[in-house]
Amino acid sequence: MRLVPITRDWMFEQAQKCVGFCADTSHPWGRCNFLKEMPRKYELSFAAYDAGELIAVAIVSQKSKEEWRLHLLVAAPGCRSQGVGTVFFKQLFAALRKKGGKLLTWKVADANSRDLSFYRQFGKEGEICNGHILMTRRLQRVVTIHQPNFMPWLPFFEKADAADVF
Repeated sequence: MRLVPITRDWMFEQAQKCVGFCADTSHPWGRCNFLKEMPRKYELSFAAYDAGELIAVAIVSQKSKEEWRLHLLVAAPGCRSQGVGTVFFKQLFAALRKKGGKLLTWKVADANSRDLSFYRQFGKEGEICNGHILMTRRLQRVVTIHQPNFMPWLPFFEKADAADVF
């Protein structure tokens, strides 16, 4: 699988195919969703190809200076449950990390157990709002070292929770 950055021209050409990828999902996108302008969208979004065939799309934009939002990650119907999403997510994290991203967030419908179980592999669950769970993933690795104490202080637990490696 090869990740290719999405351009405005690419989106105009491929929007209808992307709409087809979403048709049977819990939150289908229309052509206008794909063509909607978002901050840094064309710099941060990617398409995945396998053997020259478009198999998945990720739409990402900048939410704030240090936070980026994954609006959509969708695979072609014939490519689902075959590991495409997992490989795509890992490559997406690496590509966004190279672009200087620090935090990636996305929302998952709490009623959609299949999507939720997939996305839990890649992020931490946060607040629930309007039937969606906010998921987060730090793109920069956090390592913390702590000298053992007899009785750890309260921030010890926050440090341990925030670290990728402890």
